Amino acid sequence: MTSGGAGGATEKDLRRVAPAIAFPLQLTPPAKAARRPSCNSVLSLRLQNAAKEGPTHALYGVVKRSRDVKKPSACSAGPFGGATFALVPQFWVTMLAALKWFLGLGLVAVVGITAGVYFAFFGAGPQITYVTPDLVPIDLNRAAPSDRPPVNLPSAVILKVPFTTQAPLGNWADRQHTCEEASLLMVDRYLRGDHSTGKIDAQTADRGINQITAWKPVVDLEIHQIGAVAKKYMGWADEVVPATRLAMKQQLALGRPLIVGVRTHGLGNSNYPGFRTHFEETGWSVSHYLVVVGYDTSDSFILNDPGISKGHGWHIKYDQLMHAIDDLDHAYPNLNAGRVSLVLAPFTNSSR
Repeated sequence: MTSGGAGGATEKDLRRVAPAIAFPLQLTPPAKAARRPSCNSVLSLRLQNAAKEGPTHALYGVVKRSRDVKKPSACSAGPFGGATFALVPQFWVTMLAALKWFLGLGLVAVVGITAGVYFAFFGAGPQITYVTPDLVPIDLNRAAPSDRPPVNLPSAVILKVPFTTQAPLGNWADRQHTCEEASLLMVDRYLRGDHSTGKIDAQTADRGINQITAWKPVVDLEIHQIGAVAKKYMGWADEVVPATRLAMKQQLALGRPLIVGVRTHGLGNSNYPGFRTHFEETGWSVSHYLVVVGYDTSDSFILNDPGISKGHGWHIKYDQLMHAIDDLDHAYPNLNAGRVSLVLAPFTNSSR
């Protein structure tokens, strides 16, 4: 080796400073690093040690990935950078499982007791017991009628009146003025003994509506005219009675359904076409007739409304029904009969 220039160190100088270094330098390869055991090896070793501990120990292996080790095979703890395994006595494992079981059982018990208390105090909802009274004929003896309503009215009544819409075949465009016919048909079949409460066969209903249409003197009937048609062609006695709460309930308690004239949107039934977009507009909210078939305990009456498919058994508050009657009277003065309802029934005459 030659001098490295002014002030450069010579080989002799280097030997004096580092006599232990042999020249020329010989590079010895470093010893091969010991191979790290895999996590599986560590787990196997720990399993063997756990087995030596006897049956009172259980091995819980939880492999935690080291945040500073990128290799997925590396493990995070221990002298090998390996997996963290905790030996937990079986006693504590059993206690933990028992605690979970008791907590689950306690939760179920709390839910069950809470539900029981709720239903004990509040019940599953209003339980209404409906009465279905027998039909009482109208007594033509006005001086001393025998068809007086019961003194104590039932709390709830439902009459088994069958149902049809005014367009049983779905031809609504052709059946815009047949609500009177549908209402008369429902009441007529009930009075003749059809207490099925279901829908009348569509073809049968359509034929019945066509027959009644032929009997109508005009397209739209006033309520007294409907009674006259029923009397002349069906043979029923007819009465127009006040549509008060008491009078309506009395007639229903005698087994007699009621026919009532209303304006459709006044009923508050959102199933009617145009209810949300054309509310109470002419041509959308129209004159209409329906059948009252009962009442419940919440000041509601039960309707068979032929104007819509979802009109069977519709519940309506008394005040809402009166609003619909008033709405008809204001919008259709020619049909204005006031707050009344039509009663049809067989008749007797106690004076004979």
